[in-house]
Amino acid sequence: MTAPTLWLEITFAGFVYLIGIGFLVLAGYRIGDLRLLQPPAHYLPYLSAGIVAASYVIGIVTHRLISAARKAIDRLVKPAATVNRDTLWWADAIRIWQFGSQRVHREIDFHYGLFALLRSLTFSIPFTGLSVVVWMVRTGEPGRGGILFLTAAFWGPCYLAFRQQRSYFRLLRAAAEKDARRWAAAKGKGRPGNL
Repeated sequence: MTAPTLWLEITFAGFVYLIGIGFLVLAGYRIGDLRLLQPPAHYLPYLSAGIVAASYVIGIVTHRLISAARKAIDRLVKPAATVNRDTLWWADAIRIWQFGSQRVHREIDFHYGLFALLRSLTFSIPFTGLSVVVWMVRTGEPGRGGILFLTAAFWGPCYLAFRQQRSYFRLLRAAAEKDARRWAAAKGKGRPGNL
């Protein structure tokens, strides 16, 4: 169950990271005049394609790194029984794929896509905000307080939306797992219907 549009969410979050990386590079070279970066018009299609590709790669790498870091932290601070939930989830996911309707698949995919986007943004927004501040400090640009305020103003609602979306996704997934187990148990008693 991977949302067909997940690449959009990953690319969008990756673009925010890419902006942050760009400002860190500018800070490293102490480039303060952003007009120097304006490419000739005939290169814009190639530059746009390169930005989308780089955003996707950065987005998918950071998405996987966030998941791996969460699992590593879980192993350190939680009992072994709760760490094995990912293995159990895959068993339930297979049952959902097998017995779940297209509607259930679409709902889970939709909510997972939003969850992945908001989770990535909770990391990429502060990274980019701090990168802009580093660039401003290195180049002597004023307005660092404003950037920090904007970063906090975007991050706060994003984090709250992430928490809410995580709850929605977990509730939906738990309901689908319960029904998938019920249908899998009924498999020997005749053909199961769809969730």
